[in-house]
Amino acid sequence: MSQVDIPRDLLPQIDHEVEWWYYSGHLFDGERPFGFQVALFRVNLRRFEGMGRLPVRWLFAEQQYFAHVALTDVASRQFAYGLRRSSATERELARDRYQIQVADCSVAGNGKSHSIVCSVNGSRLNLTLKSLKPFVSHQSMDALPPTGGPSKHFSYTRMQVQGSIQSSHGQKRVTGTAWMDREFGRPVFQQKFGGWDWFAIQMDDGREIMVELFRSPQRKMLEESSLTLVDAKGNTRSYSPPDFSAVSTATWASPSTGIEYPASWSVRVPSLNLELQIEPSLPHQELDTRGVSRLIYWEGASRVQGQIENGEVSGQAYVELVGYGGIPRSCSLFSMLRDAWRVRRLGFDRVVQ
Repeated sequence: MSQVDIPRDLLPQIDHEVEWWYYSGHLFDGERPFGFQVALFRVNLRRFEGMGRLPVRWLFAEQQYFAHVALTDVASRQFAYGLRRSSATERELARDRYQIQVADCSVAGNGKSHSIVCSVNGSRLNLTLKSLKPFVSHQSMDALPPTGGPSKHFSYTRMQVQGSIQSSHGQKRVTGTAWMDREFGRPVFQQKFGGWDWFAIQMDDGREIMVELFRSPQRKMLEESSLTLVDAKGNTRSYSPPDFSAVSTATWASPSTGIEYPASWSVRVPSLNLELQIEPSLPHQELDTRGVSRLIYWEGASRVQGQIENGEVSGQAYVELVGYGGIPRSCSLFSMLRDAWRVRRLGFDRVVQ
C-alpha cells in the first residue's frame, strides 16, 4: 500500500473489506478519573472473505457499520458499554469528508481536530480532540499480522481532550488525553495467530509506547510482535522480540463469560533500561459484542508505573486483549441472523460493577 495520506486515509475506504476508527482516553472531572473507548467499524459484506457465497444482499445492506462505546467510572467502580449497528449503501456514504455516524454515535474531523458524540447507559459523551503530535505509521504497509492481507495502520498517540459527560445527574466538564488508531485492509486471519494483546501507553513525561503482542493458539508470543516508542517530539523507535518483552503477572476470570484474561503486565526494553508495570484501573472491563462483532474481548483503562533510562515514570494506558475466548474465523448466514436477533433481544447497553 501507499504511504499514509491525511485527510484522505481518515475517510471510508470502501474498496477494503474492513476498517475501523478507534479512540480511547483518560478524562478527568477535577480529580475524578474516567476512561472511554469509542470504536467504529465498517465491513463490506460483498468483499468480505467467505461472504460472497451467501445471499446477504437480500437481508443486509452491503456496507455494515458497528460501534463499541465504553465508559469506565473509576471512582464508582462502574464499567458501562454499548453496541450500535447500522447499514448504508455505497451512495449513502460520505466520501469527501471524515464524518461517520453509527446510530447515536458519531465521529468527525480532520487530521488535527476530531469530535466525538456518543451515548452509553444514559451518559452522553461530547468531546473535542486535538492532536499534539504528528501521526505515527505502523508496520511496513504490506501484510499486517494477524490478517496476512494488505493493510494501512497509523495512530495519533497523544490528543488533548476537552468536553463533557452529560447524564441524569447533570453535566461534568472533562479534560484529558486520548489515542486514535486507524486501520483498514483485508482481514484473512492466519491459522498461526490465536489472538493479540495491544497496549496504548501514554507516559506523563510526554512519551508514548505502543505494544502489539501477537500470540499463537498456544499463547506463545510470535516474532511479528512489536514495540514502538514515541518521544516527546514525535520521533519513533521500534523494537522486535527478543529486544523487548511483555509478560502477564496475574489473571482475572470473568464471572459473566468464564474467560480468563491477563490482569497485570510487566513490559521491559533492556537497551533503554525500561521496565513498566501496568495494572487495570478496574478488573471488569470486558465487552461481549456477539450481537454485533462476534467477539468477546477485554479493553480497559489502566495505570502505569516504572522506570526508563534510569528515571522514574508514571502514566496511563488502554489495553486490549483479544482471542482469550476464541476468534471467529468464518461467518455463516445463520450466525449473522442469530447475532442480529441477540442485539434486539438483549438490548444495546450493559453496566458492570
